[in-house]
Amino acid sequence: MTDKIPLADVRVGSFLLDTLTVGMYENPLHCIREYVQNAYDSILDAISAGSLTPGDALVTVAISGTAKRQSLSIRDNGTGVPAGQIVDRLISVGNSRKSPARHAGFRGIGRLAGLAYCATLRFTTKAVDEDQETILEFDCPAARGMMQAGSDPKPIQEVIAQTVTRRSQAARRDKSYMLIEMENLSGHGTDFADVEELERYLSQYAPVDYAQEFNYVDVITAKAKEYGYALPAIPLQIKHGRDVRALRKPFRKEILAAGGFSKVAGIETFGSKEHGWFGWFAVTDFPGEIGDDTQAGIRFRQKNIQVGTSLLLERIASMQEKATTNRRLMRWVAGEIFITSAQVVPNARRDGFEDNPEWRAIEADMAGVVATIAKVVRASSSRRSAVEKIDKLVKEAKKTVEGKSEIGQAERQTLDDELDAQLEKIKKAYTIGADPEKLDRLIKEIERVRGRLREIPAAKPTFGPLLEKAMEIVRDVLSEELNAKDARRIGEKIRRRLKSLED
Repeated sequence: MTDKIPLADVRVGSFLLDTLTVGMYENPLHCIREYVQNAYDSILDAISAGSLTPGDALVTVAISGTAKRQSLSIRDNGTGVPAGQIVDRLISVGNSRKSPARHAGFRGIGRLAGLAYCATLRFTTKAVDEDQETILEFDCPAARGMMQAGSDPKPIQEVIAQTVTRRSQAARRDKSYMLIEMENLSGHGTDFADVEELERYLSQYAPVDYAQEFNYVDVITAKAKEYGYALPAIPLQIKHGRDVRALRKPFRKEILAAGGFSKVAGIETFGSKEHGWFGWFAVTDFPGEIGDDTQAGIRFRQKNIQVGTSLLLERIASMQEKATTNRRLMRWVAGEIFITSAQVVPNARRDGFEDNPEWRAIEADMAGVVATIAKVVRASSSRRSAVEKIDKLVKEAKKTVEGKSEIGQAERQTLDDELDAQLEKIKKAYTIGADPEKLDRLIKEIERVRGRLREIPAAKPTFGPLLEKAMEIVRDVLSEELNAKDARRIGEKIRRRLKSLED
């Protein structure tokens, strides 16, 4: 006999909350990402509904309190939550009605993340045209106590009923918002009050715009438009007392690498409309691994929110041919890959994507991306070696010229020809992407050496009148029969032999 298990016999215990809070995210700061992600969804919904203009949208992450009792809040002016939907949208667990095609958050578990890091987790929200705001408060220590190993398991519903309170109060009808407050931060939650670390983190993960000094925004925007993608972003600021910082992505016109700054000379774009993704990486002279962790490597993004870290592409690279060297080279570049396919969905931890045919197709495409990056980096290494060789030869010419009090015509011509040859190599290096500043410096150095070469007095003739006349005849004949360079070379060889005879 086969029958169904009665629903009343199924228990979902309090220990599951521990998995959905402390156990869900490797980095505690992912808790803040979840709240910013929900703010992003709310703002885009408000803009779409016409209740908010893009220019008025704002998310503020604020640090407050004392050194011993620090607090963090996240406020947005999106749609808010209507009073009648509070329980369904803010208290129910894993019961989100959001669409993964439209929204960044859609599982209904991220709102619980703050339980692990503070004494009181408070949600204050109001939808437009309502005259009451609703306030939900979680007693976090009590909730954590019911989640601890060794405690008596309780149904999740009972944990919430015992640790959450709700109240309402009058508010302006024309406003809508969500305010999340984490009061009295504890444990790893105290890290949330570190302004510098919070800025570093959110500048990478949050859906914000590029900095104005990054010169290639138009190229990336044009590529996004080509793929039917709008590069959605929200204004996001961090406030700590009077210090207010508007956040931007960390990319700038220079990148810290191998002990110095490397100028971004351009970007390379790539992608697949068929599989739903596109990306870019910055072209520099690639002197070594990028030292700034906020920029190193290629980052995957969906809805303009970072998924995982640069290790995601490195892991894919490690499964390919030349895995060791290619994986290492992935941290020599900075860039992003945007997922535009609605079928490719971040996993619950947002450290990667759910395994399905659409994601596996993109993974397969990454073999070409990794190979392209490795090829560009290695070509840059060859260019750098060529420029270093030119630099060495110019320094040798400079040393030779500075050591001369007089110079023969043939040697003057030989040095001049050598400098000409290096100028030709520099012109070629310009066309294949070498650092223009270094090349400009070399050109100026060559002009200085040439100027000094012209100033050196000519050496006095060492031949007698008859041999000097003979050499003039030889030079005339050679110049008629050969090109100028060969004529000078052979003439100099004859001069040296005649000189040895005279001696």
